[in-house]
Amino acid sequence: MSLSNLDPQKLENLRNALDRLHEALDYPDGTPLREDAAIHRFKISCESAWKSLRAYLSGESKDKISSPRNVLKTAFSYQLIDGEDTWLSMLNDRNLMSYIYDEDHAKKIFDQLPRYVLEIEKLYDNLKQ
Repeated sequence: MSLSNLDPQKLENLRNALDRLHEALDYPDGTPLREDAAIHRFKISCESAWKSLRAYLSGESKDKISSPRNVLKTAFSYQLIDGEDTWLSMLNDRNLMSYIYDEDHAKKIFDQLPRYVLEIEKLYDNLKQ
């Protein structure tokens, strides 16, 4: 597979989003703003990740893939990501936090962020190669 399909700006955007997410997660505990900022930056990172995958796959797959779920399933079949269940959970959590804010859900999602960050970092490394 070739990265010629991927606009370098998309990869840079993904790196920047991940860096901002790490900043939020590294912020000192004890403030609700830390969780809110981290969740917001997670949503941006997740969005950037699936859009980078879509751009990459647009030249690899003969099928038109446009929905985030289909992009993730196709990326899994191309072995660009592993942990398909984690990615689908990530997408579900992003969607949940985009439309409804519930503090209990927010805390549960915040607790999942380290696992999600690992998966997005692995994707970034795969796309960068």
